[in-house]
Amino acid sequence: MKRLLLILIAVLLFSCVPAQDWNTVKVRAGNHYPNKFFCPDRSLRAEADIILHEDCWYDRTPYNGLNKLSGISGLFVSVHKNSARFVWIPSTSQDSIDIYYYIYVNKISPQQNQNQKGFIKRVKTGDSHRYKVLDYLNKYEFYIDGELLKTYDTYKRRRYFLSLAYYHNLYVGGTFTLPFDVNVSYIIHY
Repeated sequence: MKRLLLILIAVLLFSCVPAQDWNTVKVRAGNHYPNKFFCPDRSLRAEADIILHEDCWYDRTPYNGLNKLSGISGLFVSVHKNSARFVWIPSTSQDSIDIYYYIYVNKISPQQNQNQKGFIKRVKTGDSHRYKVLDYLNKYEFYIDGELLKTYDTYKRRRYFLSLAYYHNLYVGGTFTLPFDVNVSYIIHY
């Protein structure tokens, strides 16, 4: 069993080559997940240059939920246990997107504790921004374009298996899916 676990870890950590150029991820109409995924991260940092394309803006009235953009959680730890992510929703201004922080702490969701999510910045569709989440195991920090926009202290220390984390990318909807494709471009910085 130990040997199988070590092989699995090696495959996860060393089989992926980070993209050096823009990589566009598509969530097709009616789906939550994109057509490709990114590999595990080797640190407690998630950092990427991201472009939310024009098709990310839509009338949110019938789809008023947050979409996941990028983030981090411990390797082999459920995203619903401990994670920190940037999430997005179209703003009320056309061609703009509202970016939020979104955190699970010790299985407490942002729906259970409203302080675990909140607006941090409005961005224009088509513009590139660098998003970074740092996990210090007792707090999360959220940066956009090098500016610290949110620090969230966690009341209990979380431990990660071998101090490794997993990078989370695009997920659309939750209780809904969209009737059209959504495209987001990434350059992941490992």
